[in-house]
Amino acid sequence: RADGVGGLRNLLTLVLSHNELAALPEELGSLKQLKVLEADGNFLKALPGSLAGCARLETLSVCDNQLTSLEPLVPLAELVSLQVARNCLSEVDCGLGAKPRLARLNLSGNMLDELP
Repeated sequence: RADGVGGLRNLLTLVLSHNELAALPEELGSLKQLKVLEADGNFLKALPGSLAGCARLETLSVCDNQLTSLEPLVPLAELVSLQVARNCLSEVDCGLGAKPRLARLNLSGNMLDELP
Protein backbone atom coordinates (compact mmCIF):
# COMPACT_ATOMS: atom_id res chain seq x y z
CA ARG A 1 0.00 0.00 0.00
CA ALA A 2 1.08 3.58 -0.63
CA ASP A 3 0.06 4.86 2.82
CA GLY A 4 1.97 7.86 4.06
CA VAL A 5 1.87 9.91 0.87
CA GLY A 6 -0.87 12.14 2.28
CA GLY A 7 1.73 14.15 4.17
CA LEU A 8 3.50 15.17 0.95
CA ARG A 9 1.42 18.33 0.55
CA ASN A 10 3.51 19.82 -2.29
CA LEU A 11 3.66 16.66 -4.40
CA LEU A 12 2.96 17.37 -8.08
CA THR A 13 3.58 13.93 -9.62
CA LEU A 14 2.97 10.49 -8.14
CA VAL A 15 3.91 7.36 -10.09
CA LEU A 16 2.75 4.05 -8.62
CA SER A 17 2.74 2.00 -11.82
CA HIS A 18 3.56 -1.70 -12.04
CA ASN A 19 3.27 -2.59 -8.40
CA GLU A 20 0.79 -4.94 -6.77
CA LEU A 21 -1.60 -2.37 -5.37
CA ALA A 22 -5.16 -3.56 -4.82
CA ALA A 23 -6.29 -0.06 -3.79
CA LEU A 24 -5.10 3.51 -3.64
CA PRO A 25 -5.17 5.13 -0.19
CA GLU A 26 -7.99 7.54 0.64
CA GLU A 27 -5.35 10.03 1.79
CA LEU A 28 -4.57 10.78 -1.88
CA GLY A 29 -7.36 13.33 -1.64
CA SER A 30 -5.20 15.48 0.63
CA LEU A 31 -2.68 16.03 -2.20
CA LYS A 32 -4.19 19.35 -3.29
CA GLN A 33 -1.26 20.23 -5.61
CA LEU A 34 -1.15 16.87 -7.43
CA LYS A 35 -1.20 17.27 -11.22
CA VAL A 36 -0.10 13.81 -12.43
CA LEU A 37 -1.12 10.41 -11.05
CA GLU A 38 0.03 7.23 -12.75
CA ALA A 39 -1.02 3.85 -11.38
CA ASP A 40 -0.89 1.60 -14.45
CA GLY A 41 -0.43 -2.15 -14.15
CA ASN A 42 -1.75 -2.75 -10.64
CA PHE A 43 -4.80 -4.64 -9.35
CA LEU A 44 -7.11 -1.67 -8.78
CA LYS A 45 -10.81 -2.46 -8.85
CA ALA A 46 -11.96 1.01 -7.79
CA LEU A 47 -10.64 4.54 -7.44
CA PRO A 48 -10.94 6.18 -4.02
CA GLY A 49 -13.74 8.70 -3.63
CA SER A 50 -11.25 11.05 -2.02
CA LEU A 51 -9.63 11.56 -5.43
CA ALA A 52 -12.17 14.38 -5.84
CA GLY A 53 -9.92 16.35 -3.48
CA CYS A 54 -7.21 16.44 -6.16
CA ALA A 55 -8.90 19.33 -7.95
CA ARG A 56 -5.73 20.28 -9.87
CA LEU A 57 -5.22 16.81 -11.33
CA GLU A 58 -4.48 17.14 -15.06
CA THR A 59 -3.19 13.69 -15.99
CA LEU A 60 -4.53 10.37 -14.74
CA SER A 61 -3.28 7.08 -16.10
CA VAL A 62 -4.73 3.87 -14.66
CA CYS A 63 -4.36 1.48 -17.59
CA ASP A 64 -4.07 -2.28 -17.08
CA ASN A 65 -6.11 -2.52 -13.89
CA GLN A 66 -9.56 -3.96 -13.11
CA LEU A 67 -11.59 -0.77 -12.78
CA THR A 68 -15.34 -1.01 -13.31
CA SER A 69 -16.24 2.63 -12.63
CA LEU A 70 -14.77 6.10 -13.09
CA GLU A 71 -17.39 7.85 -10.98
CA PRO A 72 -14.87 9.31 -8.48
CA LEU A 73 -13.51 11.39 -11.38
CA VAL A 74 -16.74 13.35 -11.93
CA PRO A 75 -15.57 16.45 -9.96
CA LEU A 76 -12.16 16.60 -11.68
CA ALA A 77 -12.74 19.40 -14.20
CA GLU A 78 -9.04 20.11 -14.86
CA LEU A 79 -8.25 16.74 -16.47
CA VAL A 80 -6.34 17.10 -19.74
CA SER A 81 -5.37 13.45 -20.19
CA LEU A 82 -7.35 10.41 -19.06
CA GLN A 83 -5.83 7.01 -19.83
CA VAL A 84 -8.02 4.08 -18.75
CA ALA A 85 -7.17 1.42 -21.34
CA ARG A 86 -7.48 -2.28 -20.57
CA ASN A 87 -9.76 -2.17 -17.55
CA CYS A 88 -13.25 -3.64 -17.02
CA LEU A 89 -15.33 -0.59 -17.90
CA SER A 90 -18.75 -1.13 -19.48
CA GLU A 91 -19.60 2.59 -19.32
CA VAL A 92 -17.76 5.88 -18.98
CA ASP A 93 -19.37 7.39 -15.88
CA CYS A 94 -16.90 10.19 -15.17
CA GLY A 95 -18.83 13.19 -16.49
CA LEU A 96 -16.91 13.74 -19.72
CA GLY A 97 -19.13 16.69 -20.65
CA ALA A 98 -17.86 18.60 -17.59
CA LYS A 99 -14.20 18.27 -18.59
CA PRO A 100 -13.61 21.08 -21.11
CA ARG A 101 -9.81 20.76 -20.95
CA LEU A 102 -9.76 17.04 -21.78
CA ALA A 103 -7.52 16.61 -24.84
CA ARG A 104 -6.46 12.93 -24.58
CA LEU A 105 -8.81 10.06 -23.77
CA ASN A 106 -7.83 6.39 -24.10
CA LEU A 107 -10.66 3.91 -23.52
CA SER A 108 -9.23 1.01 -25.55
CA GLY A 109 -9.48 -2.58 -24.36
CA ASN A 110 -12.52 -2.18 -22.13
CA MET A 111 -16.02 -3.68 -22.41
CA LEU A 112 -17.80 -0.65 -23.88
CA ASP A 113 -20.73 -1.36 -26.20
CA GLU A 114 -21.42 2.30 -26.95
CA LEU A 115 -19.50 5.55 -26.96
CA PRO A 116 -20.13 8.06 -24.18
